[in-house]
Amino acid sequence: MSATIGAWVAAFLTLGVFSWLFKENPWFRVAENVYIGASLGYSAITGFQNIKGIAWGPATTQGRYILWLPIIAGILLLSRWFPKYSWLSRAPMGFLV
Repeated sequence: MSATIGAWVAAFLTLGVFSWLFKENPWFRVAENVYIGASLGYSAITGFQNIKGIAWGPATTQGRYILWLPIIAGILLLSRWFPKYSWLSRAPMGFLV
């Protein structure tokens, strides 16, 4: 039952995206926003599960303390969004470049 509903939703969203070929309309905007929201939600959940399973779990339970370096570097990269602390992101950004 849920697979059938999912197929119908996907079909209507596909038609909504293709409706842009005629002209931009509210149906296209709804389909666009649903697609962007779903992909961002999926990316956030997948990223959280990867950090939890690949970095956080082994660093805390198995004693692999070297994994704390990329965790801290990732947190420092997020400091770029705060103007007062944006200077902290220079070292990990330099390492990435």
